[in-house]
Amino acid sequence: MKTFTLLTSAALASLLALAVSTANAAGEAMPGSGSGGNPLSPAQQREFEKLDTNHDGKISQEEAQADPELAKKFASLDKNNNGELDQAEFAQFEARPESGQNQEQNQNQPQ
Repeated sequence: MKTFTLLTSAALASLLALAVSTANAAGEAMPGSGSGGNPLSPAQQREFEKLDTNHDGKISQEEAQADPELAKKFASLDKNNNGELDQAEFAQFEARPESGQNQEQNQNQPQ
């Protein structure tokens, strides 16, 4: 009886570990699903959602036209060449250095 209980406990622990690892893998595979899966800050998320006018979770080339700088860099950001930017690809655009105009404005302000 003790052997049966021990084997049952070990089997349940293994199933629990498998379920947790599967849930973590699913969260990493889908940006925005769960904690740690979204590569965007809240402000970047709002900008992404503003550009994603059809709310499919991706920014198409057509949608990118609303931001001239994004439209200009679209091809280089579309790493998998599927014609759409996912959140991870958009995060690379958002991580870019400030444009020269913004840098000039920052330099002109007293410190």
